[in-house]
Amino acid sequence: MPPRAQRAAQLGPVEDSAAWRNLKELSECELAAPLTPRVRRLLAAVIFSTQASNPEVQRAWSSAWAQPKLRIGLFVVLSTCTRRLVQLSLLPDADDDETYAALYPCFLGLGNVFRDVVRGVQGFQVAADAISEAIRLAVDSQLPAALARLAAAAAQAETRQAQRRVALLRAARSVRALRAADAGGASASSFLLVGGSCIELLTAFLVTAADISESGRDFSALERALEDSGALGAAARAVISLAAAGAEVDAAKLAAAAAVGAVGGSAAGGRAPAAAGGRGDAREDALAARNIAAKHVLRVCKCVHIMWELYARVTNPNAEAAAAAAAAAAGPAAVAAAAAAAARQAAKLQWLERVLSHPAVQHLLLQHLLAQVVAADGGSVYGPTLTPRLPALMVPLLYTTCHTLGYIDAAAGGGATRSTGAPGELAMLLLSDATNAALDMWALASLQDAAGTAAGAAEHDGGSGSSSGSGQGFAHQPGIAAFEPRPDWPPGAPWKQAYGAVVLGRAASGGRSGRLRRPPVPMAALEALRCGCLVAATKALVLAFSNRKLQAQQRQQQRQQQQGTAEAEAGVSGGAAPAHEADLQGDVRALRRPLARVAHACVDTAAATGADLGHSGMDGKGPNEEVYHEAVAAVGIVEHLMSPCGGPRIPPLPAGHNELLTLLPAPLPSQAAALSSGYLPALERLLRALHRTRGSERQRGHRLLGGFGLFASHVRSFVPTWAAAFAYGQPQEVASLVATCASVMRLLVLSVDVLRPPGTSVTLRTAATYTVAVQVHNDTPGEMAMRRGLLHGPNMLRGLLDWLADSTAGESAAALATAAGLAPGECWWQRQWSRRLALQPPAGGPGGSSAGGSDSCGSTAVGWGLPGPVLQALALSSFTLRRWLLSMSRAAQHLCTQAHGVALVAADFLPGDTLSKAMYAIPSDPGAALDDDCGHAGTHGRAAAGVARMTFQAAAPLMHAFALCEEHAAAARARAGNNSSGGAAAAAAGGAESGEAKAVAAEAAAAAAAWKQLLLECLPPCIMAAAQLVAVGPATHISRADLCWLVQALLQLLATWPEEASRRLGPLSMPTLPPVHVATALHAQVGMRLAASGRVEEVRVLKEALRVAQAVQERDGGLAPGEREALQAGCTATASWCEVGERAPLEPDWARRVGALLPPPGLAAELLGLGAGVGSALDGCSNEECVAMPGDSAAGAPARRCGGRCGGAVSYCCETCQAAHWKAAHKSACGKK
Repeated sequence: MPPRAQRAAQLGPVEDSAAWRNLKELSECELAAPLTPRVRRLLAAVIFSTQASNPEVQRAWSSAWAQPKLRIGLFVVLSTCTRRLVQLSLLPDADDDETYAALYPCFLGLGNVFRDVVRGVQGFQVAADAISEAIRLAVDSQLPAALARLAAAAAQAETRQAQRRVALLRAARSVRALRAADAGGASASSFLLVGGSCIELLTAFLVTAADISESGRDFSALERALEDSGALGAAARAVISLAAAGAEVDAAKLAAAAAVGAVGGSAAGGRAPAAAGGRGDAREDALAARNIAAKHVLRVCKCVHIMWELYARVTNPNAEAAAAAAAAAAGPAAVAAAAAAAARQAAKLQWLERVLSHPAVQHLLLQHLLAQVVAADGGSVYGPTLTPRLPALMVPLLYTTCHTLGYIDAAAGGGATRSTGAPGELAMLLLSDATNAALDMWALASLQDAAGTAAGAAEHDGGSGSSSGSGQGFAHQPGIAAFEPRPDWPPGAPWKQAYGAVVLGRAASGGRSGRLRRPPVPMAALEALRCGCLVAATKALVLAFSNRKLQAQQRQQQRQQQQGTAEAEAGVSGGAAPAHEADLQGDVRALRRPLARVAHACVDTAAATGADLGHSGMDGKGPNEEVYHEAVAAVGIVEHLMSPCGGPRIPPLPAGHNELLTLLPAPLPSQAAALSSGYLPALERLLRALHRTRGSERQRGHRLLGGFGLFASHVRSFVPTWAAAFAYGQPQEVASLVATCASVMRLLVLSVDVLRPPGTSVTLRTAATYTVAVQVHNDTPGEMAMRRGLLHGPNMLRGLLDWLADSTAGESAAALATAAGLAPGECWWQRQWSRRLALQPPAGGPGGSSAGGSDSCGSTAVGWGLPGPVLQALALSSFTLRRWLLSMSRAAQHLCTQAHGVALVAADFLPGDTLSKAMYAIPSDPGAALDDDCGHAGTHGRAAAGVARMTFQAAAPLMHAFALCEEHAAAARARAGNNSSGGAAAAAAGGAESGEAKAVAAEAAAAAAAWKQLLLECLPPCIMAAAQLVAVGPATHISRADLCWLVQALLQLLATWPEEASRRLGPLSMPTLPPVHVATALHAQVGMRLAASGRVEEVRVLKEALRVAQAVQERDGGLAPGEREALQAGCTATASWCEVGERAPLEPDWARRVGALLPPPGLAAELLGLGAGVGSALDGCSNEECVAMPGDSAAGAPARRCGGRCGGAVSYCCETCQAAHWKAAHKSACGKK
């Protein structure tokens, strides 16, 4: 059969149907003149002809739409209905007009079908060219403008009708009058239906115009028509009016029902009258008008969400770069085509920004956001009073696919109340799509009155994916640059990897067009946002922080303009930090508490659902599992906000008061607000949740999760982040966070090793030995370099040593110490013992007895003569050095052992496959050889030696602290002996004094024993592992400073405890030599590596000291006359190659000065108010292989003391660790003998 005949056979039955005949007759109607009976009949029949669910109707419409004459005729009818209804809706009594009553059903039917055709709804078989023709007809006839006018007219008419109904309801004084006033209230009015149809058509046009696809269809004319008519703004304005009218009617119905019930309750038999016809619950029926309006709000919000999603899909620099690279590879023609496509996309993006920036759209989004806030926390409208708020939009979801923490119950937002959660039962959840779209849009937008300022700030935001709180807007300002993070730090941060998770493009840039503006968002609403929607809460906080930061920048620029150039230049050279403190971040004090609440909510949700934030959805669990994806989506933004690189950080100490002895007596108001907000406990809990699982996807540096970015941003330095917390924070909170950071650092170590099973060759061919380092390097470039750099410094531990050493160096520090009550060479923590021995007057120096400082540190019995902040900072410094030394020594031992194995493979001393040897070989390119992101033998050796060096640096002051305790114990013992000598009378007189001296000697000896136990536990294994690495490692990557710190630690250890150290320092295994002592191996390295330094005398002294050390090791301890002095001389000779921080060469007495500041462990715990249980928990698990972090804080972690012969010297987090440590080491010390 020919094609024409086939088409005729197909259309024949359709053209015989009643629907087809009605459509054909309707297309020939003339609606401009007064309506005739025939036209009225056709208009009434069109309702049947537009039932889209009827297959016969769908076939009729598909056929009619394929014929140009019918298509144009039907479109003329729709356009004419629209324009006539605009005029009729403006009449005061439009709902009683016969023409209006005949036209509006026709408009509803034709509009619904036209909407489905434009959207391509399944069932309407319409060709693409016919759809394009329909859109062209709409543009040529200016249908979008007519629809916008009709939507406005319908909203006005509905408002007039609502006002009449409200007046009747308020006048009702009986049940009958109430029912009469509310007649038909449960059904939608014609104006509400007409306005809704206009909104549906306009949103269909907008979504079609916003579509960015490869179809090649040009919608530029439709874009211009929609923009000129203000289509989206008209829809938004209409739904705002309709929702306001519905809310007013609903409120009047409820008030009238309550009033009638109060007046006539007894006559009605004690039953309250129903508001609508006497059936059902009064409140349920009374919300009918508002619920109908809510559907129209939902349509506009959904349209905004779809348009923003399309915008976000295109605004992706990675995709743009990939497309440009592919085009360049394909040839010049492809490049030109790609450039043209990019230009079209840029024009589309600018159009989307202009449409979405309409004031009515922004007002609708603002009202929607406030409605979600109110529904989420059950409160009232925050901030300025607006038009009656929009209804809280809810969507039904199955209970089995979401978690109870996401539900909004009836009391909180009008949703369904959870009963049993049985399969198939529905729960009502907040519609968050439009809320998230609004927050994303406002984060990208600039302030209303600060286009230039915002654009300038955006230039400092670092570009790709950095959030509005990235903190780069002030890098050019005097006095602030030192506290600003680098734009590329940290490289593995999840908020940088998951592009667009926080903001699309550059924050506060105004978008592609620069026209996106933030509305005057009431910050009180955003800051009070609770956890009904975690993602919305986090994005709201991002926006609030960005607003405050940009406003602070504006204020500073205004002050600079007012002061003039001369004053600005003077501020550059001598401006004090307090003057700029508010300009660092703006007034963000009110943001920290909600930020802490949201962080806790993310962890709570993950714990309740069994989700592991270390995997964050990358562990294979799908949507049917018990995983609450809201928390997974929000945690990346929370990390961004809690990082000093992107959120409201703790303000640093002001200039002139940022050293230990210059601390202010009280914190600045901004510091006090930050430290009392619960920020530190929330940060600690989040860190433990993120890094709780060893081997998680986060530890492996998954490209969508990042790695240790949040941790690295906090521990990469000390002064800007930690100094204020040490001086003014709550001691137990700070100590617990310090302990958690030490545990995370230990876990970080395991991600930079090569995971080589002991006693086996290094290979990369099997999955069992595939390294985490290789995966991290491949997935997240820069992350591994950050981890290695963090290990060998700068980091928190080195920054603390630097801070303490700087605070006690120079004549100015000596003067400050005297002013603070410290005599030259005096140990403040020995004052209690000295007073008991009557070796000095009871009063302190000029500082006196600082009761405030004592109270702040948990000790009120003794006046230490130091200000409270200084006393607390010193106690926390002692605790930090002890806790981190444990973690860093284990890390150094582990890394040095691993790096030693890598060096052996690279040097062909151990068997390994070709791939392993090639990977571990040091590159010839100097840049690659120094790149810590690579995994060759040089980077492994450099990182391991750096961690060992830092361990030895931290141990040096503690060695002197031990010596000071020993000296005081010896003096007390001598005092006791002197008092006990002599006759009976002298003995009786000095009995009490002798007893006190013995008690002081015992306390001092116990303090010395605590330092000794720590140092003997940490140093010998670390020294052996580092010496083994230095002996075979790459000399170009293990510096002279690394070698000299190692030598100094060995000499100090042997000079202080020769017997114990010799027993713990076993022989070293050499590749081609028999086992040798540590001192022997280091003697050879000193001769090779330091001979060319030109310091002949220092090298000679070092060699002599190492020969003495070798002799001590050979006889297993015991010092001959003069050997201790030789060992100490060797320690002094290493100073010219050693440094702490930026000081080189090292001051000879730096370790003694710092050691004199550090209170013994027991006293530090007492000053910090750490009880026995808390102190055991903060010490961590004694199992060296344990990296677990149970509980929400280190202070609250389980700590089970050993009950054996050791007397509880060790503690464990679980029975598994106790059993492992018993087999590995503790059995020999605690078992039966």
